[in-house]
Amino acid sequence: MFSGLALAGDLSVNVVSVSDPVLSRSPDLKLGWFAGADSQPLQRDLPRVLDQIFAAQGCRNIIFFGASGGGFAAMYYSRRFPGSLAIPVNPQVVLKDYNDEALLAYARAAFGARDLDEARRLVRDNVAGDLRPVYDGELSNTVAYMQNTKDSHHLYRHLTHFLRAVSDRDRIHLLLDDWGQGHVPPPRWVLRAVLRECIASEGRWATALDSLGFVRGPSPAFPVDVREGRALVPGIPGDLEQANR
Repeated sequence: MFSGLALAGDLSVNVVSVSDPVLSRSPDLKLGWFAGADSQPLQRDLPRVLDQIFAAQGCRNIIFFGASGGGFAAMYYSRRFPGSLAIPVNPQVVLKDYNDEALLAYARAAFGARDLDEARRLVRDNVAGDLRPVYDGELSNTVAYMQNTKDSHHLYRHLTHFLRAVSDRDRIHLLLDDWGQGHVPPPRWVLRAVLRECIASEGRWATALDSLGFVRGPSPAFPVDVREGRALVPGIPGDLEQANR
């Protein structure tokens, strides 16, 4: 399963797509966060594989992109590559705070969990399932966090908790907008506009994200301020909207 592969179809960029190997353990499993399993510590092994690919191809200006569970993975793996950019869309930040059914299904397939309590314990003990300590301290990567304001669970259980935990927020850039009720991603043209500008920036991530209307260094209160009308969401400029529709 290569989610989002078509987004980069005609962009001037090399693409490495990763299919989460844990999904092959059960035909019913839909989400594994690229976190690994008992016989495959993916959070240890995948950075080594990617490092070999990047070195062999002379890659630079590396972007990690993913939505929902893939957004969690984009943030986690970007942190392992200084200078890279993560573009998570409506991501989970703390796995145990997400859907109990999804967590149990993953832990059952990956670690043999028998119930929810055991699932939480096995995930806690075997994978980095909480991005808050991962993003503790000074950051060497950049995050372009995209969040639907009508996705209340991810807005207040994940984004807000993440902003409260991160001290080096100057490298955190946030784009909030109403893309529809629930766990709905941005329109395709928005995603392509963000990817296109970031690719064209050749690693000048902050410049590209500023031009796209991202808020740099958002405070932990920013999502609440937006909801209560105390802060404006700039949004992607009209000229970029027309160019990318």
